[in-house]
Amino acid sequence: MSRFRWLEMDESEGNSQARPRAPEGGNLDESQCLANADQYLRKGGYESALQWYSRALRFAIGLEEAWVGQVRCLLELDENVEANIWAERGLERFPDSPDLLAAKALALSRTRGFARAMEYSDAALQVKGRAVGHYPWVVRGELLLNGAGSRQGADRCFAKAIELGGSDWHTHYLIGMVLLRKGLCEEARRRLASATNLERSNAVAWCALGDCHQRMGELGAATLAYKRALEADAHCKHAKAQLAELDRVGPVRRVLRWLRGKG
Repeated sequence: MSRFRWLEMDESEGNSQARPRAPEGGNLDESQCLANADQYLRKGGYESALQWYSRALRFAIGLEEAWVGQVRCLLELDENVEANIWAERGLERFPDSPDLLAAKALALSRTRGFARAMEYSDAALQVKGRAVGHYPWVVRGELLLNGAGSRQGADRCFAKAIELGGSDWHTHYLIGMVLLRKGLCEEARRRLASATNLERSNAVAWCALGDCHQRMGELGAATLAYKRALEADAHCKHAKAQLAELDRVGPVRRVLRWLRGKG
């Protein structure tokens, strides 16, 4: 995968040769790099987040959070084969990491099928001596929804994820995106609305809510969501493009879209 060649590294302890290139900065350390990476991840800037996670590993290759972050970014970029490779490398260092096991499960579900993915998901939820956070439950819900077609099982997993991480808007956003990709727009709208209620200054969450409203034919609500996205980030390209598209939609097409959304 040529555009991510800089991810390749010499993983031997203390050897910084051939480590990944990342954005230049001032006097940084691994904690600042992780903070930057997390910020980009939550803004939807996955390639930038990937670079910062890799920069963190340049300082300290034994950072579990950075390994998890790299794999999650690759999954968001739909680089599923690469995500599977890096999840495996991370698990060589952290075989009992619930988040890495879950990320590996998600990568496998997109590359090798449901059954193998569920083995890793089972392992993620059954790790002894480690607290399991919201992410493995979000992944489990996605696997059940897409692989087994189990709405009830998925809903229970999403409820558990919210129980564990529901005070964080990003948990609601992740679940909302899973539901939206599956076409479960009403459920997605509730989750994404919760995300924007908890964090009103995130353009990505507002854009996702706008996309959901559009798919439901709720064009007025979509317009408002995209405007909120621009208030959060005046440079948001997706919000600008969608507002321009909505401006080109005439009254008749608006009614037709609304009817399609109700169908």
